[in-house]
Amino acid sequence: MPTTVFSKIKQHLNKKSSKAFTLIELLVVVAIIGILAAVGVTAFSGFQESAKINATKANHSLTIKYVNSSLLKASMDNGYMRDFISVRDFDCSRAQDRKILPGTVSSVMDSMVDNLKCTIKDHPFNDPNYPAINYGPRGIKGSVEFYNRCTNQKPIIHIETVYNDNNDKLSHQIDLTDFGSSC
Repeated sequence: MPTTVFSKIKQHLNKKSSKAFTLIELLVVVAIIGILAAVGVTAFSGFQESAKINATKANHSLTIKYVNSSLLKASMDNGYMRDFISVRDFDCSRAQDRKILPGTVSSVMDSMVDNLKCTIKDHPFNDPNYPAINYGPRGIKGSVEFYNRCTNQKPIIHIETVYNDNNDKLSHQIDLTDFGSSC
């Protein structure tokens, strides 16, 4: 069988195409990988921020449950509630929106906040300057903050948490008259 030039060229082309990719094929693959990487990084950063916000909201919820159970325990023990919330914590005649600060609260309440700090150790937004639990209100993103207020001569513990850069916050008030305390 005679071999023609055409058949030799065809053999040569078939051999070459099975050994390597063309430049166009490589560029297309690199472009696709780049697009997938860009989409993946963007999506991951959104999930990360969402997870931090959810952790902040969970800390806020846990704090409310912890404070309510501590107050319930204190109200069941006759003398313990007086120790838990002292008159100096909620002097309704002197202040409308007084902050709860270390040294201005009863040692029992201070100890409750310290225990809560041990329960919720990690700041959701990894802020090294502030713990996850603070005396407030400061408006620190991710920190659960306590302060007290008197409304209509009722002592109230106010728990507030800022959970994003827009200063959106979760707020909860616990009326201490429900637990037998008054100003």
